[in-house]
Amino acid sequence: MRKILTIVALLFACVGPILAPAAAQTTQVFVPATAEFPALTGRVVDDAGVLDNATREALRIKLQALEEKTGDQLIVVTVKSLHGSSVEEYANKLFRHWRIGEKGRNNGVLFLHAPNERKIRFEVGYGLEGTLTDAISKLIQVNAVAPRFKQNDFNGGTMRGVDDIIAVLSGDESFKRKTEVKTEPSWQWPKIHVFPAILFGFFGLLAFYLLTLGILKLLFHTLVALDVLEPHPRRGFWNKVARPLTRARQAAPSSSHGPLLASGWGHGGSSRSWSSDSGSSSSSGSSDSFSGGGGGDSGGGGASSDY
Repeated sequence: MRKILTIVALLFACVGPILAPAAAQTTQVFVPATAEFPALTGRVVDDAGVLDNATREALRIKLQALEEKTGDQLIVVTVKSLHGSSVEEYANKLFRHWRIGEKGRNNGVLFLHAPNERKIRFEVGYGLEGTLTDAISKLIQVNAVAPRFKQNDFNGGTMRGVDDIIAVLSGDESFKRKTEVKTEPSWQWPKIHVFPAILFGFFGLLAFYLLTLGILKLLFHTLVALDVLEPHPRRGFWNKVARPLTRARQAAPSSSHGPLLASGWGHGGSSRSWSSDSGSSSSSGSSDSFSGGGGGDSGGGGASSDY
């Protein structure tokens, strides 16, 4: 009898260390259900019943391989209801209730799908927030999961989402590059069509030309009125326009020693002279006279006339 007991004790001593981790792992995975949360029975919990058996088994194999390779724990769950909570609040509570991830590393990820509310949520532990960022999670949901869920392809959407999450956790940097914000200059050349740009440029140049021409005309008339310029240029359009004015000025009588010119005009063609106020006359006895536009007050030059 003692020999039998000794043999049994030896068997337990040899087999015990092998069975202990498996038992501990089973105890760690299973979490009983509550009124709000389903039971954690494995890495795939299809409480809403939207996944087929083949998909659940394929997902389980992928998630187990990820955990064995990296230590990161990814749990997929579908729930019948969010019980009036937001998907963010419910996922956070369920994540903490199930204690997903390793203690001290916080390397767990929860893929939550609420088909009745049509909500998706990736809840990420603190230890993986730098790897599976909010931007990457959103990118996966928008590109891989949501389009398939809209077509009621829950199997394909869940499988594709899990594949992308596993790729990110395994070191795939392509998702990170897609979410990086590209720095662009604050100002860029506007994108315009060629034909409207040509029309705009043509009419803009035409308007600029007409405006410049008008300003030059106004300036020319002003300088002529001030007798700074001759009333007509050597050639061109202004020569034709200014000829009558030139002939009229040449036919007008001249005045002497004074700024007043209009007093000698309009008296039958006779000229009128102005003598000096000092009472002395020139040696020839005739009075000083000059013809021109009158001026010289500005100090910038005098008036001149054509001969």
